[in-house]
Amino acid sequence: MRILSTLALILVLGCGSSPAQRETSVSPATSAATNDPAPAVLPSTVVISLVGTNDLHGHIGSLPILAGYLRNLRAARERDGGRVVLLDGGDLFQGTLESNMNEGAAVIEGYNALDYDAVAVGNHEFDFGPVGERATPRDPNDNPRGALFARIAEANFPFLSANLVENASGALPSTPNLRVTTMIDASGVQIGVIGLSTEATAHTTIAANFQGLTMQPLESTVVREAAALRAAGAKLVFVTAHAGGICRSFDDPLDISSCNQHEEIVDLVNALPAGTIDAAVAGHTHAGMAHIIHGVPVIESLSGGVAFGRIDFTVERASGRILSSHVFAPEHLCDVGQRPRACSATTYEGASVQPDAVLRAALEPRFAEALSVRNELLHVQLSAPFRRSHDSESPLGNLLSDWMLATQRGADVAIVNGGGIRADFPEGVLTYGALYETFPFDNRFALVTLTGAQLRRILADNVTSNGSLLSVGGVTVNAECHGRELRVDIARANGRPVRDSDRLTIATSDFLATGGDRALTAEIDANNIRMPDDGPNIRDAIAAYLRSLPAATVVQPDNAQIYSREHPRWHYAGERPVRCPR
Repeated sequence: MRILSTLALILVLGCGSSPAQRETSVSPATSAATNDPAPAVLPSTVVISLVGTNDLHGHIGSLPILAGYLRNLRAARERDGGRVVLLDGGDLFQGTLESNMNEGAAVIEGYNALDYDAVAVGNHEFDFGPVGERATPRDPNDNPRGALFARIAEANFPFLSANLVENASGALPSTPNLRVTTMIDASGVQIGVIGLSTEATAHTTIAANFQGLTMQPLESTVVREAAALRAAGAKLVFVTAHAGGICRSFDDPLDISSCNQHEEIVDLVNALPAGTIDAAVAGHTHAGMAHIIHGVPVIESLSGGVAFGRIDFTVERASGRILSSHVFAPEHLCDVGQRPRACSATTYEGASVQPDAVLRAALEPRFAEALSVRNELLHVQLSAPFRRSHDSESPLGNLLSDWMLATQRGADVAIVNGGGIRADFPEGVLTYGALYETFPFDNRFALVTLTGAQLRRILADNVTSNGSLLSVGGVTVNAECHGRELRVDIARANGRPVRDSDRLTIATSDFLATGGDRALTAEIDANNIRMPDDGPNIRDAIAAYLRSLPAATVVQPDNAQIYSREHPRWHYAGERPVRCPR
């Protein structure tokens, strides 16, 4: 395992109500596996290993091998009298057939087996809506958080969100096992854990499932709850947050030059008074972090179960004073696939890593259940991979918007948000499983009536923003600066210009139509939205359309009608966000 750096520094942080000297070193951990028995007398210091995961998104195939790494680390801590604290930064669910077919129950089974201490509530935890097939409430008896609450009740660990409140009560929703904070006894050291959810949750999940809830500001929440935990006896305070950052280099935790400086977790930690918290597990951005921000070690470990993060603390047992800490780069799991597989020759903490055979066997029925659905062949042969892109036009985004348009008779334009496209299409015959992994959300169609002027303003706002570029079907868009003014012109697929007075029917998702990503909100009148109460979700409507095509219909990513570098659907000079000179 690679340690981030051999640098050392002295950081002045507060522990409890008074500041204390803390040496934060990044030299190798002293916990290599040996055959020595556990000490008979507790030493004055203890090593606590904080392990963080985040954004699993239903990829339970990684859990048996993660169990192998944890087994080795826990054995090392048992030998030296320490403890592993295992936290997750949220978004456990939503993303794979083997998880979604049971509304996340398979994830809870796996996390129970791994013995998590606590997890944060992520925005996609709300996606399943009521228990059962309905993704959103349809009648008064449907609980919009029914599936989530069912999963929380099944967990042997608490779900945490200190900043999630009901509008009516001003308090956390009342359901068993959902908490604001929790306290962990780590070999005699009391550790308080605060859970946080991104403040963007309201517009990054289906609005109907989040109705009646609010996310409070992160900073004031952490200050309040950390003080309460310290008063209750916590010597250390950790945050597990579905709020993240983005860093690109992990050679030195003190070098934050590769990190985006204004991501949510970075802004939070920078704003906190020194000594408020001692570490943070982050999530939501699907990126990596293993850095010391404003004196606080922060870890985030990509997404899909491919890696985990770790911080080792050497702590004075009686006082809880941190003597040193070691921050590790994200540890990539040795073998992660669609299904649990044997690990290659890899060692961790001085012992070979072996997947947990019992957990693998327990999860196998979930894969078997999904297999027949996953392997269904749709009537499309892809001549090459179709790639997605967050920041620019892509063949995959164009193809999906075209297919959406094909399923909705009478629609003039289709709009897809980049965040809803989660994986590339592989070359070959398209399977339902591949379509599912690309389009895992159970969003339904919304048909929105807009004028040409409204659509033009939506597209102008999108091209000048940092968010994902909207994929469009049925039109082309030209954005050009005329002096200080950005001019956006729209033309139909046949080349006919769209006039400001034209009335257009837009086929999009209920997520976007009801405020998701804030992409359409400013121009939409709720009276101009039609959402069918029944019928398939967007993904299944596309699958039905593809089944209606002649078998082995060939689709090429370089087909000019789908994607052309010379004649793009989105034309603008330079890079996004487009800025006209001032």
